[in-house]
Amino acid sequence: MGSGQETKYDIKAGGFASRLHTKLQQVRPLLEPLINLNLMELNIQEHSAPITKIYNALSSKGDGALHENPDKEFNVGATKVLHFLNPNFFIIIDNNASRAYRMSHNVRFRNTTQPGYSAKLYVQCMECVKKDILNYGLEQFKALEQGIPVTRIYDKLTFVTGSGI
Repeated sequence: MGSGQETKYDIKAGGFASRLHTKLQQVRPLLEPLINLNLMELNIQEHSAPITKIYNALSSKGDGALHENPDKEFNVGATKVLHFLNPNFFIIIDNNASRAYRMSHNVRFRNTTQPGYSAKLYVQCMECVKKDILNYGLEQFKALEQGIPVTRIYDKLTFVTGSGI
């Protein structure tokens, strides 16, 4: 699995786990109220300020960055961490998803390998997800893959759409 794997997940070893722990402690007061929320049951704009701050903290480059290379941002990883923490609220955005949002919703991602991820676009995409699911019908959407969070189902759809499969 590559070099450094023996310390990658050890919180005391100074690797990714240590950096993630530090970042999560920093955003904990903002994150805790969001942990049990459901994307379908609230006004996203009411929560956009803490979402933005959390996203920016997790994705930032520089000292304490989550990316292995502190000169690089951790945008996709930040969305995966958030989705892991609350898969009923946070969405995942990667290159395929950004392409799907650009194609389907005119979200202003660039058509490049670095599509210009940002907290603002992340919140905008969360709104697109909610709108699409509600327009489709929440119960119908849940029936596509029972027992799976709707954001995960939507993630699979953005993958297929964005990858051109």
